[in-house]
Amino acid sequence: SEFFNEQVSRIINPPDDPVLLGRQILDSGAYPCATCHVLDDLGWTGNIGPSLNLIGSQDRINRRLSATGSASMEEYLIASIRHPGDYLVPGYGNLMPQFNPEPNQPNYMPDSDLEAIVAYLLSQTGE
Repeated sequence: SEFFNEQVSRIINPPDDPVLLGRQILDSGAYPCATCHVLDDLGWTGNIGPSLNLIGSQDRINRRLSATGSASMEEYLIASIRHPGDYLVPGYGNLMPQFNPEPNQPNYMPDSDLEAIVAYLLSQTGE
């Protein structure tokens, strides 16, 4: 009989679409985002950090870019993950861990994971 394990298959054959890959990475629990954030698409119910529902909607994008001066929502989200204390959403404290790009640093998150996660978050438009 042939061995097949869905979890192993997803790791060995990741999706080509960065949005699907980002969703898979976040859904895997590889990073503790669900502990603090709400994101209905993944069933997250955290209440310590800002909600990620509709983070890719034009209204949320306009508000974040206006508040932060970031050039794009991609830039804002990358900065929020790499340097979460640089801009705090009003009403939230500086509690998010910083995810670092180098394997020898704590909370390592490779750029490839970061890019896929940002692509997925930007797909959360409510449409």
